[in-house]
Amino acid sequence: MKKTIILFIALFLFFSSITHAQLRLGAGYSVSKLGRMTNISNNRYLIFPFSVELFYQIPDTRWHFGGEFGFFGITNRNQNVVFTNVETGSDAMTAQILMQFDLIKKEKKLIPYLQTGVGRMFYETLMNVNNPNNSDIDLEVRTISSNSNTMINIGAGLRWRLYPFFVTKHILFLDARVTTFHIPTLTYLNLYANTNPDYQGNGTLKEITITNPQNNLSHSFLAGREYSSAFNFWQAKISVLFQF
Repeated sequence: MKKTIILFIALFLFFSSITHAQLRLGAGYSVSKLGRMTNISNNRYLIFPFSVELFYQIPDTRWHFGGEFGFFGITNRNQNVVFTNVETGSDAMTAQILMQFDLIKKEKKLIPYLQTGVGRMFYETLMNVNNPNNSDIDLEVRTISSNSNTMINIGAGLRWRLYPFFVTKHILFLDARVTTFHIPTLTYLNLYANTNPDYQGNGTLKEITITNPQNNLSHSFLAGREYSSAFNFWQAKISVLFQF
């Protein structure tokens, strides 16, 4: 996943330099209603995604085409398993092709727009087994759940044109957007579902076995509960746009 992130960012920077496109780099904040993927405390979960965007506006039109790459940290959990501590964490990565249409034609300070797009979400849960004798080296790193599927989105936003950035000719924009996402089916692991009956539903318990290297004894524990269902969420995002 890390290599994919680096590759996406490198490609975005490269194409922005040769096309003179609008390069948007920013961090967003979203509140998502995630259903059984969420923590046991409530049915809403806050996530802080980081995203990189690249858009190109067709000259003399109101159409913008581009793409977005995002990374989401979903949730983490620590468990004690007999001889050591096990850390599990779920992350999601998205790659999308986006289209935006400005609702006003003339160049204004505030530009409302509509957006739609299609892409793919990659969901993964990693397990790290801590080494009780050396905290700097994990005994084992394993992917215990992973899945991906096509996602579609529709939303609306507002670009606020600010003044030229410092002494350069680049123009600074502030971009605010609300988007809804739909994935037909996604298999995901809720790390807390096995501790709360309200979240069990028809999910499948995920049992993991690890081995103690000191005596070669195997130990099993429940990592969570795995579900396959439609996945819907919405995102409110603020980003910064530098127009080159």
